[in-house]
Amino acid sequence: MQPTPRGPFGRYGNGRSRSGSPIPQFRIGRLDIGSFLESTLLNLLPLRYSIEIWMEQMMPTYQGKCHCGCNRFEIDAEIDHVRECDCSICRRRGALIFRVSPDQIRFLTPLEQLSVYRWGTRTGADYFCAICGVTPFRQPSTPTAAELNAGMIPFKGWAVNVRCIDNIDLSNVRRVRIQGSILKI
Repeated sequence: MQPTPRGPFGRYGNGRSRSGSPIPQFRIGRLDIGSFLESTLLNLLPLRYSIEIWMEQMMPTYQGKCHCGCNRFEIDAEIDHVRECDCSICRRRGALIFRVSPDQIRFLTPLEQLSVYRWGTRTGADYFCAICGVTPFRQPSTPTAAELNAGMIPFKGWAVNVRCIDNIDLSNVRRVRIQGSILKI
């Protein structure tokens, strides 16, 4: 008596696949090669998914700094776009922003060594170098009640000025225009 094949290709009956077609039987003596290969492949599936998850988590690491180099940071990100805001400060600063979650940024210089500028609702924080004046990153403002009512989703991460990242070619990076100038402060 042959055992009923196990696994996704044979669990639906006596040697039949999900579609009902027969599963080929490959035997060497008493060893059922088809079942052996199937069970081996099924045992490798967790490894395959682990590798896929690992590859998804492997993002490029970029180093960034202010102009004088006193304030350094690193981000792990796939920079596929930048945000170009037309609000008064971003326009004057010439910032191209890419947002990252808190776990994607590492501050190689303690934040206490940077100066902070708060404006508008005073819930955002623009970190800039006290020596050269460059703003490498900021914490975006908390949305106002009106913005939340209009559907704006709060962002708890960091907005990185991509112009402060070393060795990045911005010529092929998509720009998303943000109309910060219409926000009521």
